[in-house]
Order: sequence, then C-alpha cells, then structure tokens
Amino acid sequence: SARDEKVAATFVQAELEDYHKVTIPRRRLARWCNEPFFEDAVKDMYVRLAIGKDKTKMKACYRLCQIVGVESKPAEYKFPQMKNENPVSTNKVLKLKFGTSVKPFFMYMVSDSKPTEDDVNKLVGQLKNGRLNDEILSKKRAIKLRKIQDELVTNYTYTKEDIEKSIAEKKKRKVSNIAMERTRISTAVQAAREAVEDAEAKLDEAKRALLEADEDDLDVDQLQSSVTLASEALDDAKSELAAREQERDRILSADESRKKRMKGAEKIQSWNKVNERAMEKNKMADYESYKQQRELEKKESASQGTPKFNPYARRKVKPKILWEVGQKTEEDAAAEERETSEASAVGSKQVEHAANVTGEEGGDKALLANMNGKENVNGKRENLDVAIDDELLVRGSGVGASLTAGDDAVGVESKHTGRRIRKGLSLAEYQAKKQTGDL
Repeated sequence: SARDEKVAATFVQAELEDYHKVTIPRRRLARWCNEPFFEDAVKDMYVRLAIGKDKTKMKACYRLCQIVGVESKPAEYKFPQMKNENPVSTNKVLKLKFGTSVKPFFMYMVSDSKPTEDDVNKLVGQLKNGRLNDEILSKKRAIKLRKIQDELVTNYTYTKEDIEKSIAEKKKRKVSNIAMERTRISTAVQAAREAVEDAEAKLDEAKRALLEADEDDLDVDQLQSSVTLASEALDDAKSELAAREQERDRILSADESRKKRMKGAEKIQSWNKVNERAMEKNKMADYESYKQQRELEKKESASQGTPKFNPYARRKVKPKILWEVGQKTEEDAAAEERETSEASAVGSKQVEHAANVTGEEGGDKALLANMNGKENVNGKRENLDVAIDDELLVRGSGVGASLTAGDDAVGVESKHTGRRIRKGLSLAEYQAKKQTGDL
C-alpha cells in the first residue's frame, strides 16, 4: 500500500552506534533492578547475552537480545561483585527475545561490554529469516527508546507506596534478626495451618448441611452459596499457608548460609586454629607435669626408702574381701574338723550321763549312734553337729521320758558347750563331687 511504501522509504536501519545507545550493560541492570521503574526502563531495550563458548574458535559466544518483559522468581540470586561495592541480590529475571524464541534468563549472564558488528548482523539475519522485518531496529526508534529511558530514570518521583514497597521487599530479602524471625515465622505457619483446618471444617459442615437439605427447601440456594464461600475461604487459607511456608524456607536458608559464612570466614578459621594449638599445648603441659611428678617420687623413694607423704594426693586403697564362701585353706578345714569332733564328743558325754541316770542303756546306745554319726556308702564317717536342748531331756521321748517318770520330776541341767557350725559347698567343690558321683 501507499502507507507501507512511505514507511519503507523513510525507514533507516539502525547502525552499530545506535545499538550501543539502546543496549543495557550488566552494571546498570544491577543498579536499577530493585527500583520501582525498572521494568518500564528496560522494556524494548537490548542486552548482550552470554550463551557459552564457541567450540571452533574457543571464544565466548554472545547474542544480542531484546527485552520483552521482567519476571520474578521465588529464589534470589546475586550479581557478580564489583569493586568496593557489596553484591546486589534480586529475584527478577529478564524475558529475552532472539528472533522467534522467547526465554527468561538471569541478569548475571548479561555482558558488561558493548555489542559488536557481528552481534548486530546475527540479530538482523535472524529477524529476516523469521520474516520479522518490522521488528528490525531503526535509527528513529533507537533515538526514541533512549530518550524515553533517560526521562523516566532522571525525572522519576518516588511515591509513598514505592518507598513502603521497597522497604517491605528489603525486609523480605534480608533477614536481620534470624532468631526473632524464626520464632515469628513458626508462629505464623502454625496460625496458617489452624486457619486451613478451620476452613476445612466449615466447608465440611456446609456440604453436610447441603446434603441434608431437601430439594424443595427454600434455603438450598443459600446453602450452595455457603459451600462456594467456604471453598473460596479454604483456597485463600491454603495460599496463605503456602506463602508462610515459603517465607519460612527462606529464613531457614538464610540461617544456613549465615552458619556457612561463619564457618568459612577467615577470622573464624584463624581462631579455630589458635584454639587447637592451645589445646595441644595444654595436653603436652599436663603430660610433662605428670612425668616430672613421677620422676620426683622415684627419687624421693630411692633416697628416703618411702615416698614423702602428700596430704593432697589421692589415697592408695587396695580392695579387701569382706567374706569368703567355700574358699578356705586346708588348715582352716582341719581346725573346723577338730572343733566339730570336740562338739560331738561333748554331746556323747552328755547322753551317756543321761543314760546312767535313767538306766535305759539300749535306747541310749541307739540315740548315741544317731547323734555321733553314721557310715555312708563309701565307708566314710560323717560327723553330725547336734545341739542337745534342755527341753529334749526333760519332756522328750526315750531318754527324756524316763527323766519325767515317778511322782517327783527330776531335772537334769545340761548345757551345750560346743559351737554350732554350718558347712556348705563351694561351686568348685560341688562341680568336683558332681563329676565323681559323690553327691
């Protein structure tokens, strides 16, 4: 048409200098990325994007791309640190277009250098191959874009909403007091979970009321609207819970990064090395002191015969056995056997005395035989430790019964002079007798 011919006649393609005017370097993106005018200032402008290395030439490869939008990501990233400046963090990415392809890219991939003639030729050739001739930059368009950007950045007036939004975003990005923020966000997450539970309970109650209502009931529409409102409230509560959990993850990641920085800090590492050296020196000093003390004790014992008494030293205590079971020596066993025989002899004399008094010799002999002992299977005599009680002689049967015969009771005073001994077997003796079959 005539209009297209007129536009084509007045169209002058932009040259390399014009692309320099509308290309934004990485340092300017880092300076503007957190400003409220950032998206309006960079839209329709160009950046030189690094896409890797050329394998044939072994050089960095770039593409000149047009900015068509700005997006936000949940995670933040940092720009490369510049001299005497802190690294800038942001969660914004650029939506770039090269020919017909549109993809989001991080801003740290943008080059700080100006585009070359080869970069401009590749962009123009890609647009022509895609039949996008109307998107080729003209001189007039380049001058207009740079003018709009300069006016916006230079004359921009910050409003109260911009300041409050900037402060809120800085607080979100930077966690000043991590302990306080962890406590706050844990409370907020718990409250959001309780809100979700309440919303679910209300939705279930509204659905139950709707199911219980009759179809002819006039309140069916109202109940249906209640279910819809409860469902919307549940969705809002879930979205709030997701936002709080995302904020919690951000705070926890900030805490982990702070711990890593503290561990990897040069000052902390140097102090750790100092503490380790001090601990090693303390160990060596203790060991040397112990060696010197032992040598001093040896010298004193060699010179004086006995070591010098130290009232502050720990007392040397040897273990002492308070009782023994079945572990007596042969001498102790012989002495015990003598005591047993003496006790049995005394018992025999007392029984003989009782037999002479009563005159019942036959019963006394049997009693004496039972009291003094009996022959076992192997022909060994076993001593019986018997203690004769006074009541046995006075009221018992046999010898004791003869003492109570007649009108006058005759009392025989007899005291047991032997010591009553209990003898048991040790574990070793028990096992030995078990093997020989003497049990």
